[in-house]
Amino acid sequence: MQRKINSNTLFNMAIISTLVVVILFIGLLLFSVIDYIHWKRFSSVFFSNEVLFSMRLSLITATVATGISMMMAIPTAFALSRLNFWGKDII
Repeated sequence: MQRKINSNTLFNMAIISTLVVVILFIGLLLFSVIDYIHWKRFSSVFFSNEVLFSMRLSLITATVATGISMMMAIPTAFALSRLNFWGKDII
């Protein structure tokens, strides 16, 4: 007797396998960096002005992008859930 595989099981398997590949990829990248750079040089590079500026800029950019996305997404979600308008069934 064969067991049927439903779409949720296939979706879960796809998500888990993708997650495993991403984790392995990040782990290999971290291992290669740790293996290549000595700790004394790593700390001096990590705390350099350029790296600190880059990290600060990335955090500011991510925060602003998140805020803009939230300002657009929340009213849109409210409109989609509460209001009736032409074309709502298509969306």
